Amino acid sequence: MTERDRLVIRIFGDCGLLLAELTPLRIHDVIRSDWGAVLDVDGKGRRQHRVPLAPAVFRCIERHIRGLKSGDPEQRPFCLLHRNRFGEYEPLTEKGVSQLARWQPRTSGRR
Repeated sequence: MTERDRLVIRIFGDCGLLLAELTPLRIHDVIRSDWGAVLDVDGKGRRQHRVPLAPAVFRCIERHIRGLKSGDPEQRPFCLLHRNRFGEYEPLTEKGVSQLARWQPRTSGRR
């Protein structure tokens, strides 16, 4: 499981986001202010709301964003691990996130 996968699962657990709220996130949706850090989320019915982030989760997201190649605030922070045929990283889809959440490593060679 990659660091990106762990972060996605941690955001689900700590923030209680829906799958449809996580995949369209952009870098500029991670907001730090004097009173803490939040995610600016588009919820059901296109209603925007702010979800508070625990300091530890915010630091993980911040570290993940710093590791991205682009400084574009419109970029999606959670992308596929492999490039497409044009040499670009495509954003994770809802199907991709649900697959990584279901993935469980095998602990031994036996089933």
